[in-house]
Amino acid sequence: MENHTALKSNHVDTEDISTTNHSYQLKDFAASRIQAVKSLATILMKELELLETLTKANEVIKNEEISLTDAVAHFESELIRTALIQTKGHQRNAARLLGTKVTTLNMKMKRYGIDCREFTFFDSEYNN
Repeated sequence: MENHTALKSNHVDTEDISTTNHSYQLKDFAASRIQAVKSLATILMKELELLETLTKANEVIKNEEISLTDAVAHFESELIRTALIQTKGHQRNAARLLGTKVTTLNMKMKRYGIDCREFTFFDSEYNN
């Protein structure tokens, strides 16, 4: 009888541990989903800003108020920013995505005043 009671209490402990582990897993899952949604929302906001910029650029071009050089520079800087968002600020991966060398990307980032540290928060935000 004593063995049966010990087994029964051991079973209850295992269930409690299982329930506790499941609760932690649900909390971790929820926290990671929240961070993923926050990151996605930030990316969507950046994308909306880019679309607004392109719309404004289209209006300016219609009014013939912009040079090709300025339009190309603006478009290029936005492409670099988008690549850095997608790669969470990793220049090597962004250069690969853009089909250019890291040194060329770095030179253009300096030219346009783009700091890759602005984009690393996507990585830390998602991993917390």
